[in-house]
Amino acid sequence: MPTSHQCKEVGNEHFKEGRFEDAIGLYTEGLTQPNLDSNIRAALLCNRAAAFLKSGAYQHARRDAQLALQLEPSNEKARFRLSSSLFHLRAYEAALETLRPAQRSHDAHIQALLFKLIICVQEFRTGQYDVAKMQEEAKINPRISHADYCSDLIELRNSNLGGKGGRGLYAKTAIAAGTLLIVSKALFCVFENESERTADFLSLQQTLRIPKEGERALRVADQALSSLSKHACSRAILNLEGGVDSVGLDIDLKKSDVNEQDEDVPRISLKQMFYLVIRNSYSLPFKAWTKRKNFSKGTEFSTYLLF
Repeated sequence: MPTSHQCKEVGNEHFKEGRFEDAIGLYTEGLTQPNLDSNIRAALLCNRAAAFLKSGAYQHARRDAQLALQLEPSNEKARFRLSSSLFHLRAYEAALETLRPAQRSHDAHIQALLFKLIICVQEFRTGQYDVAKMQEEAKINPRISHADYCSDLIELRNSNLGGKGGRGLYAKTAIAAGTLLIVSKALFCVFENESERTADFLSLQQTLRIPKEGERALRVADQALSSLSKHACSRAILNLEGGVDSVGLDIDLKKSDVNEQDEDVPRISLKQMFYLVIRNSYSLPFKAWTKRKNFSKGTEFSTYLLF
């Protein structure tokens, strides 16, 4: 049986080569060793948090980084990874407060995240966005990172007058014309040249004889199902119209995606997720003005967005 140190070293090699699931497996094996020294435990937790972040398992990354930081409060990597996971879970204020103790750090990644979080917290609180700057950012990378916003003047709650999901959007008071109420980004946005096709994807595509337009929705469904079932993220998907949690719910539109306790996620098939996506998303062409790898200037990409 490999030692915890050997598990860490081999896991690090897997991580460097982009084999994040293999790295997670090795770090987990190392953490099961008896009589672990607190330093190696913190290192394994911190490294597993990094691998979880890379694979999109933000809830798991948050928990590991939090445990690592409890063991080593001065560990900047653990603090950075905890803040990063909170950012991805839309807990912008908590992410910023987590990273503030490291604000004098010379680490460029920490400083970049601090700068991003300060902007996101301002956007989340006020709904004020520098749209011109966002457009410039999108020329470099179409996946820009900014906060969503919901005005205190409205609420989404259970209603007999609501739509099929049994909810309605209500004003709490008189609202002046031109008032910004909601800025919401997609739960998932899949570019046609990015997503992978799993075995379940190919099987369902053949069974339902899904045309090209429907294939993009299936790609989103495949990614959403993986995030929900594998990474314990994106539980809000089930609150959408047609979802298993969609009836009789009042929803706090400002609530982050952080779950402090493990929740039982209802089992849902790729076929069910596909129809959920069809009900709650739309597609559009996207012109990528960037020189990034796999993109060429002026190339059209079909995207599919799940809201």
